Amino acid sequence: MIAALYESGRVADLLIALVALEALGLVWLHRRTGRPGLPWGILLNLLTGVALVAALGAALRGLDWPWIATGLLVALAGHLGDLVVRWRATAPHQTPHQTSSGRPS
Repeated sequence: MIAALYESGRVADLLIALVALEALGLVWLHRRTGRPGLPWGILLNLLTGVALVAALGAALRGLDWPWIATGLLVALAGHLGDLVVRWRATAPHQTPHQTSSGRPS
């Protein structure tokens, strides 16, 4: 049975469904605790994982290379988006009249 999941590529569908449930649970928990907005860093990280699993599923099913490449490119976009969110969250905040050196202009 497990071998059939891998051979058919259905294991990728199962993993994507589990990650979708995780994302829904995280959004629900985020809103339930009263936090504003959405947890974009986590959601982009999950998108990256889903895209990689979709590329794996395409490869297991023997689909043409553009399908695999699309999954990998979406994973790259999600990863870069996650990096931007993390970079902005850790960047020192500047006042509008400061230069990048931190000195007043």
